[in-house]
Amino acid sequence: MKHSTARYLAACVAVAILAGTTPAYAHSQLESATPVIDAQLKVSPRSIALTFNEPVGVAAKGVQLLDAAGKQIAASGVAKAATVKFSTPKLKPGRYVVRWRVTSADGHIIVASYAFAVATATKQGKAFSFELNDAEGKVTSSIDANLPGLRTLGIELAGLEGTLELKHPSFGAPMLWPMKVSGSKLIATGMLPASGTWTVTARVRTGQFDERVLTGKLRIVV
Repeated sequence: MKHSTARYLAACVAVAILAGTTPAYAHSQLESATPVIDAQLKVSPRSIALTFNEPVGVAAKGVQLLDAAGKQIAASGVAKAATVKFSTPKLKPGRYVVRWRVTSADGHIIVASYAFAVATATKQGKAFSFELNDAEGKVTSSIDANLPGLRTLGIELAGLEGTLELKHPSFGAPMLWPMKVSGSKLIATGMLPASGTWTVTARVRTGQFDERVLTGKLRIVV
């Protein structure tokens, strides 16, 4: 299993645990992806492939490749056992999103996405702070730059573990980033493929039986 896909799987499991449900082992899990999650490729990939831990059901266009504007480039509705694979045209330099909607053997629908880049470096930008909120109050958060690309986001909150769920209106499916402890805060790294307003949900386990679910908005510029 690739490291980046393992990170994504860890985030999926963390969401289930933090939500107080049975861990994600009860549903289909992404085991590997091509291109790998958050990949920064030098050349265009020839295909997209997602492999789950069990056979899945895929509706027409259930797995899609989108550009940074949310426009569909290629799609597949065919799953062979636990793998969905389809060819792609030659991709121009830019950032792309793989979005999927599959049905587990137990009937549970899994909707998620991840990003990768082709011949596009992550540019430096201006770091800034923003706020996440829940019923307990506001928590200061920060991101290392205000531009698209591979970014690190921090939350000024002591916790044991957590996950970030990031949603953009152009993609219609969340991206999940696992958070790790770094001193007195939690940090997470992943690729933001597009500018615009992202909705951020942080699920943080602050104690053995305690959690906080914080939400807020993150504005990324062109």
